[in-house]
Amino acid sequence: MVQLPAMNTPQFSWVKSPATTQPEPVPPILSAGGRAEGSAICCAQRPAEMYVGYPTVEAIVADKIAPGFADWYLAKNGYGCATDG
Repeated sequence: MVQLPAMNTPQFSWVKSPATTQPEPVPPILSAGGRAEGSAICCAQRPAEMYVGYPTVEAIVADKIAPGFADWYLAKNGYGCATDG
């Protein structure tokens, strides 16, 4: 299992969203080269799981320590959609 951070992929250009601005991944955004390098290392060394990039480690460790905190914080302070009243 290769755990990846935000990636620069085409999904953000074709996804249908009610948001008024163009969706994008949360920075820092990893290039395709970083994804390929992490996947190649994982295939060669065969670990059960590999985290690519420090933001991935931060997110996974934080979710293990306080699993509901990010959900609570984003529900309270996150961006609303164009359909939000």
